[in-house]
Amino acid sequence: MKAAGFALYKPTHLDHIGILCELLGIPLILTEESLVEAAHLFYPHLSIEKRTMAEVGSFEKLDAFDFLFFTCNIWAYETYVCAKEIYNKSTRIVYCPHGNSDKGHSISKYDRFPPSDIHLYYGQHMRDLLEERGSLIKIRSMIRTGNYRLNYYKKRRAFYDQLTERLIFSRFKNKKKTILYAPTRDSHEGPTSFFDSCGILIEELPKNYNLIVKLHPDLFEEFPAQTYRMIGKYSQHEGVLFVENFPPIYPLLARCACYLGDYSSVGYDFLAFNRPLFFVESHNKGLMRSAPTIRQCGMTIPFGKGIFPFIEKHIEENQQTYSSAREKMYSYTFGKDRDISDIKQELLYTS
Repeated sequence: MKAAGFALYKPTHLDHIGILCELLGIPLILTEESLVEAAHLFYPHLSIEKRTMAEVGSFEKLDAFDFLFFTCNIWAYETYVCAKEIYNKSTRIVYCPHGNSDKGHSISKYDRFPPSDIHLYYGQHMRDLLEERGSLIKIRSMIRTGNYRLNYYKKRRAFYDQLTERLIFSRFKNKKKTILYAPTRDSHEGPTSFFDSCGILIEELPKNYNLIVKLHPDLFEEFPAQTYRMIGKYSQHEGVLFVENFPPIYPLLARCACYLGDYSSVGYDFLAFNRPLFFVESHNKGLMRSAPTIRQCGMTIPFGKGIFPFIEKHIEENQQTYSSAREKMYSYTFGKDRDISDIKQELLYTS
């Protein structure tokens, strides 16, 4: 299998396509030195190849591959066209998703979703979302992967737990229960809660909790001044850590007592631990789905209410009441585990 993957711009994508490339035994091609450094630190067993953006964009030196994996479906489609029309090469282009969320449901088949050659998906939830927005007719082949990222973490848990302790949890002054707050990027479907809620959350933080704020990388691109202002205001708080450019998500989630978020895909990842989920509202509620969503697996804190008083009052009730819903949603989202050799065989023989 002559194949390679590409990760462009965002370190968080390494926790998706980087892991997949390592499991498949193929190299990951990177164009940014910062990503190369992050890959060596967080995924030391991954084979890395450094290329220029011009080489990736023009398909130069890439036509020897039979399969190319991307995390950006726009890049995937344009590379597929380039390979076929310019080089007359029937390279299979594989889209690797970088998270499962409820966002994207209002994108129609005529809008931003490009045609796709081979589209990987975790489980039925992701497939139903694609069908809901009319995108399935634009996909040539689909392959279910299951939750290969969680299995990868379990296999290398000793390494990742030590790394996470050294880089994250050792920075807290005191050892306490930790809550993870993972606000999403801003969109018309699921507006970020970061600017409405983060300051309130930190001001209310009880002395018996530590708080990790897992920042979405797009917040820095879309609202750089506001985002850095928030970080600067609370960066010296001894019970709060703002985490960016730390791709492995499961080592963080494994140490957290509960999850707090809005529309982020991290909420679906947290289902693996069947612990309480809480959701904060933005002043703009966005466009909600009618289909089952992550919010059925926990409690939504009404906008304007005290966040931590609500959490402390309801955390035990949350754990007991929504446990079954979380288990069902995890199964719906990821399905049964798949052996990587079976996924590889399906890739080789897909039409």
